[in-house]
Amino acid sequence: MKNKNIALLLTGMGVSELGSQIQSIAIPLFVLKLTGSATSMGLVLLSSVVVGLGMMPFSGVISDRWNRKNALVVLDLLNGFILLALAYIAFKNRLTLELLIVTTMIRSAIGALFQTSSSAILVDIADQDNLRSVNSIARTLNSVSSLAGPAIGGVLYGFFGITIILFVNAISFILSGISEMFIQYKYNPSHSERLSVKTFFTEFNEGIKAIKTIKGLFVMLLFTALLNMIDAPIIPIFLPFVGKQVLGFSATNIGLITSAYTFGALISGMVMATALKKTDSKKLFNFGIITAPLFQIVFAFMIFPKTLALITSTVTVSVFSLVLYFMMGFSDSFVNIPVYTKIQMIIPEEVRGRVFSIMSILSSVFMPLGYLIYGFLLDNTTPHYLLLGVSVITLIFSLVLKRFIPWESFPDFITKNDESGTTALAGQDAPLDPEDF
Repeated sequence: MKNKNIALLLTGMGVSELGSQIQSIAIPLFVLKLTGSATSMGLVLLSSVVVGLGMMPFSGVISDRWNRKNALVVLDLLNGFILLALAYIAFKNRLTLELLIVTTMIRSAIGALFQTSSSAILVDIADQDNLRSVNSIARTLNSVSSLAGPAIGGVLYGFFGITIILFVNAISFILSGISEMFIQYKYNPSHSERLSVKTFFTEFNEGIKAIKTIKGLFVMLLFTALLNMIDAPIIPIFLPFVGKQVLGFSATNIGLITSAYTFGALISGMVMATALKKTDSKKLFNFGIITAPLFQIVFAFMIFPKTLALITSTVTVSVFSLVLYFMMGFSDSFVNIPVYTKIQMIIPEEVRGRVFSIMSILSSVFMPLGYLIYGFLLDNTTPHYLLLGVSVITLIFSLVLKRFIPWESFPDFITKNDESGTTALAGQDAPLDPEDF
């Protein structure tokens, strides 16, 4: 039964993710065709990010109050119907920038609710022994969507325009909602009091208390947030800059190298879900935190001017870049999946949505900050020294923080409901002591 539930959830999420990736390449092209303005493209993206970030605190509280399965079904179907309406409007040649921004904001709010609820329900329906494998499969599906979606979207948009893109994405969300209808899920209400401004802040604060209380959780959240800030810009910021300005690559070459990273993540996800299914998470993590920065260091040395002077063939540089970025993607998954799985395992069900929403807030804040820092440093330093320094810092940072991650066992964090209907964590006043981890 649990395997069937997981299959239904992952199938639904995979189909809708593929549809979203197909649309991701088409919307900027449509906005550019419609307005001829890069600023307008930025406005659409900004509207999505701002609303999504603002919705995150509410999505966590709401996720811990409602039936998560029903929520996923309703949210996916709602997304699908909105996109169907947009497809019809586009078919009539009445789709405007203003309407696109408004619907993007609505869908971003829906997406924030869906993200928190889907992350929480995944832990509800999966066995803890298989949770890492489930996360590996989910990451593999996301990687496949990231590889295939933009390519399919580019072809469909080129031949048929925005209407077919919106229609395909709408069908993907509707199919996802239908798939999720068949999930067998027992809803256990944990809040009897109606949601108000007062209870919202009380319940959101419970999520913060959980992060402070559960030993190792704060460290893991800090680790993932800072690691994302350091590493995430390497693909969208560092690679295009170095590829164009230093290595003289074409847009096609840069696209292929980006795909190599995603393909590496796809393969590692498959390996962890199959051949390494029983391997200890700590061993996988230790492998990842050492090899990922090392491959970045090798790439940094390769783009040193003296090294490039010795490599006369652009094809050779391209091949080395493909291999190194493939290995970066392969190694990164050995860090991300074990840590994310451990985070899922130690969060009590009653506060899971709120903790996941706080994770998303941290990621949404730290990643753009990383983009800004990389952009500034690339304009004011040499890229090879920047990547070398970042890679060394990442390696040291990971080796220091890994001792605070409680791989072997976790403390008792039984939850209970007090008379007000809110959730309390057993032992929540216990101090954090790194030596206990």
